[in-house]
Amino acid sequence: MLIPRLRNDYSELPRLATALATLSAVGFSLVLCAQISWMQLSPRSSYVLSNVLGAPARNLLLSTLGAGIFLPALAGLLLLWRRGARGLEQLEYLATLLSPLALACIMPGLFLSQVAQTKPLFYLVVLSAAGLVTRALVGASVRARRARIDSLHGSKPRALPRVVARLGGQLPSGTALLFVSFVAALFAWYFARTAVTHHRLILTTDTDLGIAENLMANLAHGNGFHAPANFGTLPGNYLSIHADYVALLFVPLYRLLPNAETLLWLQAALAALAVVPLFLLAARLLGQAAALWVSAAYLLLAPLHSALAYGFSWLPAFCLFSFTLYYAVISERRWLIALALPALLACSDAGPFGVLALGLFLITSRKQTGLAVIMCLLAVCVFAIDVRFALRAGDERLPPVALGVRTLLRNPIYFVLDLARATKLAAMLHALAPLALAPLAPLSSLPLLLPGLFFSSGSAEFWPGSPQAAHDQLLWIPGCLLSLLIALSRLRDSARPHPLFWGSVVAVSLASLSHSYNFGFLLHADALQDGSRNGQFKLKPDDNRRYAALQNVIRQIPPAASVAATTFMLSHVSSRTEAFDARRPFGTPDYVFFSTRELSGPARTAISTTLSHGYALAAHAEEFYLFRRAAETPETSQALRSLGLLSAQ
Repeated sequence: MLIPRLRNDYSELPRLATALATLSAVGFSLVLCAQISWMQLSPRSSYVLSNVLGAPARNLLLSTLGAGIFLPALAGLLLLWRRGARGLEQLEYLATLLSPLALACIMPGLFLSQVAQTKPLFYLVVLSAAGLVTRALVGASVRARRARIDSLHGSKPRALPRVVARLGGQLPSGTALLFVSFVAALFAWYFARTAVTHHRLILTTDTDLGIAENLMANLAHGNGFHAPANFGTLPGNYLSIHADYVALLFVPLYRLLPNAETLLWLQAALAALAVVPLFLLAARLLGQAAALWVSAAYLLLAPLHSALAYGFSWLPAFCLFSFTLYYAVISERRWLIALALPALLACSDAGPFGVLALGLFLITSRKQTGLAVIMCLLAVCVFAIDVRFALRAGDERLPPVALGVRTLLRNPIYFVLDLARATKLAAMLHALAPLALAPLAPLSSLPLLLPGLFFSSGSAEFWPGSPQAAHDQLLWIPGCLLSLLIALSRLRDSARPHPLFWGSVVAVSLASLSHSYNFGFLLHADALQDGSRNGQFKLKPDDNRRYAALQNVIRQIPPAASVAATTFMLSHVSSRTEAFDARRPFGTPDYVFFSTRELSGPARTAISTTLSHGYALAAHAEEFYLFRRAAETPETSQALRSLGLLSAQ
């Protein structure tokens, strides 16, 4: 019966061919996925990266792939033969339902850190494409399943849809938020410990941590935004480099325990606390169960992990206050807007851009336009003040976001073309690909991406090539996540979400897990640098002994004394208001502190010259030396001679 039908109605032949081809693709993909997964890591990497595979293994792979292609097609033809006229519809339904499995073959490659590290742009393009195709195929599969259920049962609700609807709705009041808060606390504890370990391994420098803590020490002593660690004895104001007014909010907390590790714990706490307003915002737009999923996606973001592990910045506060302002505006809580708006404006140079981006989004969405205009005006005014401070230090001191704005105003064509460079394109995809391109947010959401775009335009260093650049990569996070929430909220209906809603959820989950596995800390600790990263975050007995020796020397420095230190030593003495980097002018401080591992270049010359004018050896342990202003002793001459510093006198 089927053959005559196909002979008389040629229009059904493409349907049959498409269904059989889809089943063959699914079989091929599943077999290839299984074969690659069974390979050892080394041959798997060689096969994925270079198509290198031994002859016996390749013969086995080709034979099994042939079976994977032909057996599903034969099974489909058997179904047609047995079911007759109804077989084609059933075959079409089965092919559409299973079509997402056609992407199984790329799954092993998406979780190979060697591929992601060796060919980052290739990996990000594949990840983006996989996310988009997954979204479409899962959406089609869900649509086919719904049509099938409706044809069999009409509008009568079934058990599975009721369960799904319940999962997408409200959980017991407070339970989900309590769970998210608990997970966030564990997240903060883990990354604070990681950052402290990195610091105790003496791997943090002045720009990583020392300058920020020296600023906090001066704020705590009422010296304003004075930062000798950055300017030395030269005149200068910290606001000319970074508009971190937000530091004033946390001075009372820093006073309780004034040391660098306090800032590392504070940074981790701010990043973890940001998940609370994000959860509340997502719960309002998508429901509590979906809010749990969004919170997990935030905590898995790899740039956030690197930012918390390497050094310190105030940009986690930018994420916290951005999410808080988003929630305050959407929930129309005026008191919370009054608190979050100035806090976000005070968050570094990026704060005004975050406010401006939200204001433009509200204007394009035609929501709360009065508030949006006020926000835009405030953002422009604060940005003008920040630029004025920066220009006092010279045009080269402009922050990356300001440089991006200047490029756009001077040459919009160059601004767009410059973003297409491989390094900058990769930086943008590192933000958008893990969220499956967020997912294809509407045009009204594009203003939310302005902070990240301006940073990418004006910056010269990008994560993960420079781990410290992960702090600036955080500028993408608030806008990308809000774009994701807005897009999903438009696809979700309380009774029956659009099929593309579920496709987007699956696509974002897959992309987020892959990116976090390859570049993050939580899912794959050895993802970066072929496992050598562990040496930067694990204390061994020798490391503990070295750190103890460092602390024994530092205890000899009074809290009120001025001290000049080398780059890696500075963050361990920067709680003193007059802490100087030996690479910058430092005059004649009370103490000079250095490690022999850093005696090179300008720092060596400056230290040698300074120690020739009335300094005595105060303490020495391991490679750490401390000199204080005093009459020279025989031990001093012997130490300087052993260090090779007498020759410069």
